Amino acid sequence: MNNKYDVIIIGAGPAGLECAHQLKNSDKSVLIIEKNEIIGPKICAGGLTNLANNFYIPENKTRSFAKQIIFLNKKQYNITLVNPIKTISRLDLGQYQLSKIKNSRNIQILKNTKVKEIENNKVFTID
Repeated sequence: MNNKYDVIIIGAGPAGLECAHQLKNSDKSVLIIEKNEIIGPKICAGGLTNLANNFYIPENKTRSFAKQIIFLNKKQYNITLVNPIKTISRLDLGQYQLSKIKNSRNIQILKNTKVKEIENNKVFTID
C-alpha cells in the first residue's frame, strides 16, 4: 500500500477511535491501523466512572452500579456512590465508537494489519 495520509492512528482502541471521531469529516485524511480483525474486544474490566465518561455512551449500552458492598475483616460495608460506576463490554464500546465514524468520508480503517516499523514519516505494515 502506497498512500499518503495526514493522520495515521495505530490501534483502534478507545483513544484511537475517539481521536478519529474528533477528525471525522475534517479536511484531514485519516488512516486507522488495527492489528485485530474485530474492533473492540480486549482484556480489561471495562469500567468507566461518570466523571471519566467522555465517550458519551448511551445509557442503554451500559450498566450502572451506585451501591457497593465491601467485605473487610469479616465486616460488611454498604456504600452508595455519588457518581455511580458504569460498565460496558469492550466489544460494545469498540463497536459503538466505530459506528460514530463508520461512514466518514475521510477515515479509512485497515483491520488485521500489524505495524512493522515507523521511519521517516512512513509506516510499514504486515498484512
